[in-house]
This record gives sequence, structure tokens and C-alpha cells, in this order.
Amino acid sequence: MDILVCPIHNMLVKLGVPEISVVMCKLDLIYSTGYVGIEFKRTKSVAAGDDCCDYRYKNL
Repeated sequence: MDILVCPIHNMLVKLGVPEISVVMCKLDLIYSTGYVGIEFKRTKSVAAGDDCCDYRYKNL
């Protein structure tokens, strides 16, 4: 799944703290790796300046 617009990032930009969204995105990488039998991978993030967030889940 590719996410092109992130409402969380947009709100944090409006609040003047866009750096928080980068930290929140790093949390995705932590909590999405704990699922048994599922692999998670994301190589791009809107918060990091990329064109999308590329969420990839794979059954193992």
C-alpha cells in the first residue's frame, strides 16, 4: 500500500513541529515488526520528504 498524503504529518507541520512526524514514523518500524508470521517493510516516508509511504506486509 502506498500512502501519498499523511494527515498526521500535515497536522504536525501546521503545528510547527514536523520533526515529530519523523519520530512517529520510526515507531511504525518498531511496532509493525512484532506480528507473528508477517513481515513488514517500509523504505519511504512522506515525513522524511519522500513522495509516499510505502507500506509492505508479507505473509511468511
